[in-house]
Amino acid sequence: MVTVRSVLAMAASRRWHVQQMDIYNVFLQEDLVEEVYMTLRKRFHYDKKGDNKVCRLVKSLYGLKQASRQWNVKLINALVAAGFTQSHLDYSLLTKKYVDGIVVILIYVDDLLVTCSSMVRIEDAKQVLKDNFKIKDLGDLKYFLGIEFARSLAGILMHQRKYALELISDLGLGRSKPINTPVEINLKMTAHEFDNYFGDSFNSLIMDPSDYQRLVGRSSAEAEYRSLASTVAEIVWIAGLFKELDMSLSLPVSLFCDSKAAIQIVANPVFYERTKHIDIDCHFIREKLVFSSSLPHLCANDQALALLQFKNMFSINPSGYCIGYSKTLSWNKSIDCCSWDGVHCDEMTGQVIELDLSCSRLQGKFHSNSSLFQLSNLKRLYLSNNDFSGSLISPKFGEFSSLTHLDLSYSGFTGPIPSEITHLSKLYNLHFKNNDGLRFEPLNFELLLKNLTQLRELNLFGVNFSSTIPLNFSSYLTTLDLSNTELYGILPERVFQLPNLESLYLSYNPQLTVRFPSTKWNSSASLMELGLSGVNATGRIPESFSHLTSLRYLDVSFSNLSGPISHFFRFGKLMELSLRNNNFDGQLEFLSSNRSWTQLEWLYISSNSLTGSIPSNVSGLHNLQTLNLSSNHLNGNIPSWIYSLPSLTELYLNDNHFSGKIEMFKSKILSEVALKQNQLEGPIPKSLLDLQGLNYLILSQNNLSGQISSTVCNLKKLLVLDLGSNSLNGIFGNQLRVIKLDGNKLEGKIPRSLINCKDLELLNLGNNQLNDTFPRWLGTLPSLVILKLASNKLHGPIKSSKNRNLFAQLRIIDLSSNEFIGNLPVNLFHNFNAMKVNDEQMIGVDFSEYDNSLTIATKGLNLSFVRVLMSTNIIINLSKNRFEGQIPSVIGDLVGLRTLNLSHNGLEGHIPTSLHYLSILESLDLSSNKIGGGIPPQLASLTFLEVLNLSHNHLVGCIPKGKQFDTFENSHTKGMMGYTGFHSQKILVVIMGYHKRQLQLS
Repeated sequence: MVTVRSVLAMAASRRWHVQQMDIYNVFLQEDLVEEVYMTLRKRFHYDKKGDNKVCRLVKSLYGLKQASRQWNVKLINALVAAGFTQSHLDYSLLTKKYVDGIVVILIYVDDLLVTCSSMVRIEDAKQVLKDNFKIKDLGDLKYFLGIEFARSLAGILMHQRKYALELISDLGLGRSKPINTPVEINLKMTAHEFDNYFGDSFNSLIMDPSDYQRLVGRSSAEAEYRSLASTVAEIVWIAGLFKELDMSLSLPVSLFCDSKAAIQIVANPVFYERTKHIDIDCHFIREKLVFSSSLPHLCANDQALALLQFKNMFSINPSGYCIGYSKTLSWNKSIDCCSWDGVHCDEMTGQVIELDLSCSRLQGKFHSNSSLFQLSNLKRLYLSNNDFSGSLISPKFGEFSSLTHLDLSYSGFTGPIPSEITHLSKLYNLHFKNNDGLRFEPLNFELLLKNLTQLRELNLFGVNFSSTIPLNFSSYLTTLDLSNTELYGILPERVFQLPNLESLYLSYNPQLTVRFPSTKWNSSASLMELGLSGVNATGRIPESFSHLTSLRYLDVSFSNLSGPISHFFRFGKLMELSLRNNNFDGQLEFLSSNRSWTQLEWLYISSNSLTGSIPSNVSGLHNLQTLNLSSNHLNGNIPSWIYSLPSLTELYLNDNHFSGKIEMFKSKILSEVALKQNQLEGPIPKSLLDLQGLNYLILSQNNLSGQISSTVCNLKKLLVLDLGSNSLNGIFGNQLRVIKLDGNKLEGKIPRSLINCKDLELLNLGNNQLNDTFPRWLGTLPSLVILKLASNKLHGPIKSSKNRNLFAQLRIIDLSSNEFIGNLPVNLFHNFNAMKVNDEQMIGVDFSEYDNSLTIATKGLNLSFVRVLMSTNIIINLSKNRFEGQIPSVIGDLVGLRTLNLSHNGLEGHIPTSLHYLSILESLDLSSNKIGGGIPPQLASLTFLEVLNLSHNHLVGCIPKGKQFDTFENSHTKGMMGYTGFHSQKILVVIMGYHKRQLQLS
């Protein structure tokens, strides 16, 4: 198990692939070389003297001791013939080294593990085995030697849960209740043996004192010295094993002992030569101490000084977004720098050959004279996920002539990538991902590909090329990511023919034309990830896709693909498939004809032109977590297999024509359900509102009816509840951040239970039949940003309050089409602190797939604001009520306003001149009131104004000249007497169109 753990630890730390295989009939694989005889069975007796006869076995049989030896010989010979080397330290371990890595095979009778950084190498090893034996490919490691394995980005988890449960079941304890303390509580231990029947039976627990002496002797100095010898032997063995696995130990292994006497034996020759085990133990340890070739070489002083100077160039950002710790915090000049976090030295010279400071929260400018460039022997340099914002990549990086790995991703570098980078001819891995403003001159990029012939991984996501793709890629490439690089032209077919390619990402290059080869690609067997989202791949998916047997991730969304979805998508290892936002048509028949998607976890086919119903006979998708078929033309009932998916977490079927009732979901881990804009009917299943992990429930624009179950109040994680445009009624939960129930049949008063929704940001109860006064108590909600209560039966005056903190965060308020009376609420306007700021700060929740729209009358139209929480719209709409009195001048303090609509009321007095402070106001509608006087000339300074509606008032005088008003075009006049315009026309209304500016008089 030590070998198994060591190999898996290596695979986990290096994120290698680990595959498992099983070989059929291992004991029947070979002729027997040894002479083995067995007694003849009765049916072989051919005469009376046959009882004493035996026969010689030619083939192996089950149960034969020699069979396992014979099988092992055949297996080892086959692998050795293929270039593998058998370990001298563990005969079950075989390795095969390549220029770019190593393949490791672990054997346990007929179970085999294969691990490597490259799936191509693993497939080669599998092919060797297939050529010699009948094997069963079990895919990724899951179960080995009775141990279960689970893989994640954090590592590999080994556990024996299944074995433990089976053991409990075999003992008849399967239905027993678990208990935290399986022994008697407060049990007192004594030195006497006690029997329930006879009481104390012995004075001592140990009958034979000699046993006790031997037990104690194990902890004597000499015994601990012998334990040291055993440990040293184990260390030597493991060190040798690591060497065979191509893992170098950059630091000596430290061995600790809690016995000073044992340590003294090691240190003093006089003492150790007196021990009884001088030949076996004493000399063994002394030889390793004296003659060991792995004695540590201390870090050179100049190397340590250069590292400390590099450390002092940067500050530590404690709030950095990267999850990790700063490795440089542990750097201390009193400690050998080869033992510092992130620093690795050459075993022989002590020179620093690797520096890994990724995710170390470093912050500051990266200067071209950095002491880092004094570490001339560096082979691997990782500086990703730090903050070097605004820094240029120094040409001195090109002086690291031995560099094989360079990672500067997510670190804020900007400007041109120097041509000196192309001198790093030994590079295996080059990562410059996600550095805003980083660019590659086309000639330098072409030179890079020409010189770096050993490249295995090239990740330049987000680097600006603005060029075509060159032809001369390294044939060793396993990973190529040129997404979001402004590539254009036609993608060379050679890219698809790279023989070792495992990951190819070219997404977000809309000017790049991709034409798939019509025949089998050279990379077909190795390609596992293909990302071509947002490219121009017009046409249909070719039949050559059927050969991509190793594919796990495929994203061709936003790529102008068309036609029916091909039956070629039969990838047995596929985990994620995204075909969204294309022009695919036809039906989803391929879902029912495909039985190989047992590993599929994410399926996105939204925003296409699919028709018909979802097939009902779909199976094998038991691992599916996300299903998105939204924005198509699908109809019929939602099939039962969708409700039965055990691992489903996200379901998006909105914007289709589904009908029928919503059934009970089997999955208990659903977090997002979006079924809006369909024709679903009936009540909302109570089981759906019992899901404790539910974050988003979006069922608006259906025909749902009935009572909203009170269990929604128990959903602690529910953020968005959108049940608008149905026929529902009910109550609300306290943790909600969005409540959207507009267009239902809600009656009575606004529920006071909303006061407990302390995280509420959007409340839309418009277009219902609520009959209440203004809910001033909603102003105590500290996060409320949007309040829409339009088109109800709300009535009465909006009373003032002494509380200055009400509605402090409100940015949109819509009380239109109600029956409010009295003066406009001056105190309320005083409280709108968020409207007093003219900024572009983003606020609210990221709603991901949720299309959070809000319709408000503004600019003379009913406009729908999409993702309004993520915008900077600030709106007040109090139109179509019975407000009276004057327009408060305090509105001029709300400098962030973009829309002000006070139309269709009974307002009097003059237009306050303070409105000219609303410098970014886009729409002002004061029409259909009793406002008199003239238009304040200061309003001409509102340069953002697009709509000005002052019709049906008692205004007199001339339209002001200058600035914004000079851009208006006179159209026609109609209405009030005594108001003259530019050409002595009677002017009532100034309306400037959204696109074409014009003066409209009505």
